[in-house]
Amino acid sequence: MSLWTALLIAGPFGLFALAVVAIALWERRRAADREREAYGLGFQRVETPDAGLVERIVALHAHQGRRALELHHVFERRGSDHTLVLFNLKDPDSDDAWVHDGAVAVISSRLSLPAFALAPRIPGEGRLAGWSNRVLTWFSARGRSEVTFPEHPPFDRRYLVVGDHEPAVRAFLTDDRLRALAGTTHWTILADGQLFVFDLTRLAPAHRPSRVPARERVDGALRALQIFLPR
Repeated sequence: MSLWTALLIAGPFGLFALAVVAIALWERRRAADREREAYGLGFQRVETPDAGLVERIVALHAHQGRRALELHHVFERRGSDHTLVLFNLKDPDSDDAWVHDGAVAVISSRLSLPAFALAPRIPGEGRLAGWSNRVLTWFSARGRSEVTFPEHPPFDRRYLVVGDHEPAVRAFLTDDRLRALAGTTHWTILADGQLFVFDLTRLAPAHRPSRVPARERVDGALRALQIFLPR
């Protein structure tokens, strides 16, 4: 076998190996950055997450058809009346990188939340935006009822809400809470009982999700907690 033939054969394998190494180094660097970011916000690493908490977080995603979910990169911070858990959520059966990349779970005994989900609508008035929002409604609602609030147009234009029991969701989302939520953007919330999961996703110019710093996610989760706590 000539040298050129050997190089032609080995070349693709070499490039593949370099790509694997580069991805591994990039993931390791991201994990280190994520850890520094969490420590800087007063969080502590949790090596073995509480099984009950994992079960509750996974249950919040059951309506999306996701059941075999795994928590990774878990950090915890305890407050006077709540606990914050910063985490990544992965679906091992999906090609997606993460279901959540830096979401915040908020647990408080002062919460009494109906089972509901809140997601940002696709902005715009055109056919594409309308079609995208119909798909979003179908995907989010699976087995649930969409809850609309036409009496609050700013909120209704910005967010989609689905829930297990519409009257309970309506009773919880009072005028004050709807007005407060209408003043936010890009929030995604999955809630039930004394727990909700908060995520914050912005779209880059190419309509791809851009990662939001952990501080913004934590600040958003704490703001949501204040909106949801009883008055």
